[in-house]
Amino acid sequence: MKKWLLILLIPAFISCRQGRQQVINYYPGTQNVHEKYWVKTDSPEVKDGVYRLYGQNGKLLELRNYRSDLLCDTLMKYYPSGKLSETAVFDEGILNGERKVFFETGQLMISEHYKQGDFEGPYHSWFEDGRSNEEGQYAYNAMDGLWKYYYEGGTLKEEVFFRNNEENGPYKSYYKSGRIKDVGAYENGRQSGNWKTFYENGNLMTEANYADARPDGEVNHYDEDGKLLRTELWKDGEMVAANKR
Repeated sequence: MKKWLLILLIPAFISCRQGRQQVINYYPGTQNVHEKYWVKTDSPEVKDGVYRLYGQNGKLLELRNYRSDLLCDTLMKYYPSGKLSETAVFDEGILNGERKVFFETGQLMISEHYKQGDFEGPYHSWFEDGRSNEEGQYAYNAMDGLWKYYYEGGTLKEEVFFRNNEENGPYKSYYKSGRIKDVGAYENGRQSGNWKTFYENGNLMTEANYADARPDGEVNHYDEDGKLLRTELWKDGEMVAANKR
């Protein structure tokens, strides 16, 4: 059974006069504190003030602030080791500001921004070595504009344009060497228009036109030396003819 204790020392007595009292909740069968928080004296179910959550080893796991039972200010979370794992800004119980997530090494993992609970503004994630993983922008809770994705080694992997959470606009992908792999475009999340795929030596591998994410018209295939190997004819998403060279 959980044990509850109201602190009656002078600091708590002063807070009680201000309409608050502190509650301490212990882990069952131990004297190890599980959580400490302040409540309103006339409404003991309503948190109001600093809240601390502890692990069984006694280390702080979370530090929160409540105002009339709603999260406010900066929430802080910690790994069991005591290292900071996350910070997030709240306003009246809703994420409103920057949220950061950290690797246990202290390296920043994610930085994202919120406006009244929705994604809004820059987003950036990192690998544990500090190199970029993803970076882009949100508008009205949806991915918007240019997003970049990286290989773990730090070289650029993809460049994609988004509108309202769907791929819209030019697209490029890269080999780890940095050479171009694919060039094309998306419309409402589907491949559209001319697409080219290249070998790592820079020679063209395939070229096709797409309509509604399906090949439309001629599709040409080349070998690594640039020689045309095969031409296909596509219509309504089906290959209707092929010609080997």
